[in-house]
Amino acid sequence: DEDEDEDVDTADVFSERSAMSSGHGALSPASRQNSLGTAKSDDEDALGSAAEHIFQLAKLRTLLQSERDHSQSVIEKLKSELAMVKDTVMLERERRAQELKRALLEGVKFFCHTKNSKAALKADETYYLRYHGYKQIFTLHKKHGVKSKPVHTLNIAHVAFAAVGTKHFTMGVTREQDAKETTKAKSARAQEIHSLSASKCLTIVFSTEQELKAEAASIREAKELTKKVKCATGEAEEAEPVVDEPAAFASPAGLAGTGLVGLDLEIPLKGNGRSAREWVDGINALKQVYTATEYPELKYLENVRQKSLKKSADENRDMHKNGPPAVSPEKSQRTSEVVAEIKRTPTSFASVDE
Repeated sequence: DEDEDEDVDTADVFSERSAMSSGHGALSPASRQNSLGTAKSDDEDALGSAAEHIFQLAKLRTLLQSERDHSQSVIEKLKSELAMVKDTVMLERERRAQELKRALLEGVKFFCHTKNSKAALKADETYYLRYHGYKQIFTLHKKHGVKSKPVHTLNIAHVAFAAVGTKHFTMGVTREQDAKETTKAKSARAQEIHSLSASKCLTIVFSTEQELKAEAASIREAKELTKKVKCATGEAEEAEPVVDEPAAFASPAGLAGTGLVGLDLEIPLKGNGRSAREWVDGINALKQVYTATEYPELKYLENVRQKSLKKSADENRDMHKNGPPAVSPEKSQRTSEVVAEIKRTPTSFASVDE
């Protein structure tokens, strides 16, 4: 019996030591409490770190949103100011255009360098240039005042454009005379033109007969194309009927019918209230208003052209994202033909060459 007890005790001791040496033996209550406290402390540290991280992210997000809101408010403010500035500039341009038009209606004093016997114009004489809005003509007068008899008339339809400087100065030499003029005479005339102050000079350039014929053909084409576009887009019923009569070709008459390239003018030494640039802007503005009023089809085609370009840009963007849409070959060909005609048709005749 004693031998058996010793075996049991030895086994128990061996078992306990083995368990303790392996780390899985029975722990005292104090050791177990310390182990649980350490695990709990690690969990609390992890939670605290995560909470700090979340707090920092929330703080950064708040700052980012605040900066974004501030930037958006600044952008909106700048856009509002830009729109206001653009409106102010447009109003100022309109005001200046009206002032120039009023001055041209009253009569503006110019020094004329155009000398031509056929046109009854003598060199180095002063004339008053007036514009008659209801007649759409310019007139030259020797004296100021509404009762002054005009020396010459110039239809605004026969004006190609006005330009600053002496680039288009001919001193009254016609196109035919220029072709026959000797080199010596051309050189002398060029020296005379070069002696003038270009910043104070301007030329009202006249349209040639060939240019007027081309304009009439373009207007006729524009009217026909406008009718096609309105019928294709379903605007024919709501829009006003388009007149199919061809544009009447008016041969150059008055001062434009004398064969002169243009009217060479210079601001007098004492001035006439505006600069040469301003008078050129005023004359070109009158020409543009005349074109827009007399030929609204050109403006309509310009709007159609802009819409077509915008639609093409949108379609290209959508096609890049979603692929090409399914379009019938007939519709595609018809659309291409209309767009091609619109691109070929001019929408303005008032070109400025300086």
